[in-house]
Amino acid sequence: MLLDHSSASQASSTLSALPPAIVTIASGGLLALLALLAGGFVFLRQKIQSVAAQVSGRERSAAALASELEAQALLVRQMSIDLEQLRKRLSEQMESAQPVVPLWASDMPVNLNRRGQIIRLSRKGKSIAEIASDLNVAQGEVELLLKVHDLSQKKSEQGKS
Repeated sequence: MLLDHSSASQASSTLSALPPAIVTIASGGLLALLALLAGGFVFLRQKIQSVAAQVSGRERSAAALASELEAQALLVRQMSIDLEQLRKRLSEQMESAQPVVPLWASDMPVNLNRRGQIIRLSRKGKSIAEIASDLNVAQGEVELLLKVHDLSQKKSEQGKS
């Protein structure tokens, strides 16, 4: 509501009718109230700026974390793809693999000792290198056992004659 010229002069005459001490207190209180409001506005503006700065910093941190999380998710997806490919390769190799049959499972009794296994394979016509490879022993050991066996056979035949 705007005051016209007559209302302003009436307010001025009303103030001049009041004792000077009351006018001074009233105007001082009004100034104090204005100063308090101005201080409150400055405080609120500073607080808002502080909160805005904190929010901005947290937004940057959140963006950095989101970026890192996205990179980790991409890495996990790639590892998952690699793992699936390895699983398929392993499955294919398992399907095409020949079953491993232990040497004693074919036609040899289970409780033959190494000497008996070597002699049996030699009688089947396997070479020293094949026997050594099949039984995972040195060729020199195979040769030695076969020579000892041959000597014992000759000695046994000589004793019979």
